[in-house]
Amino acid sequence: SRGLPFVDDPSNDTDAYARNRVRHGLLEALREVHPAAEENVLRTAEILREEAAVLDALVENLLRPGRRSAEIALLRAASPALARLAIQRLADAAAGRPAAGVARRTEEILALDGALDVGHGLRVEVRDGILSFGRTPPLDSAPHARPRDRRDPRPGGRPAQPDPRAGP
Repeated sequence: SRGLPFVDDPSNDTDAYARNRVRHGLLEALREVHPAAEENVLRTAEILREEAAVLDALVENLLRPGRRSAEIALLRAASPALARLAIQRLADAAAGRPAAGVARRTEEILALDGALDVGHGLRVEVRDGILSFGRTPPLDSAPHARPRDRRDPRPGGRPAQPDPRAGP
């Protein structure tokens, strides 16, 4: 409840929305298949909560104090699933919200020796054996190649005009 007042949403009474069709029909259909279906679903949910707590503890053990970085060697030695969970947790914490899909780049991130922009305004960096996420710096503060090699960062951007002082 979190101190919020109860609100009766009339849209919950209609089967026009998938969430309501599940609510109104799924449990009944499961009971028809097996009388203990509801109990089995609840027990499975409890088991999954317990297992998630174990995984959370394992992930926490991979993270450094402050929970903002991890030793890259520990991540590389961890199981792929555990490394993926740790990387996603670090990305989510740095973004301040879920950074969906960063974990799909785990293999690339574990091979990293430097910095990589991973979307969601995040940059992952490995420096002195420590992997950490931070905000992607604005374009005007990022180091650039010689001016004649810069490209407009927008999709389909054109090469920047050559700097006549840059020489041939």
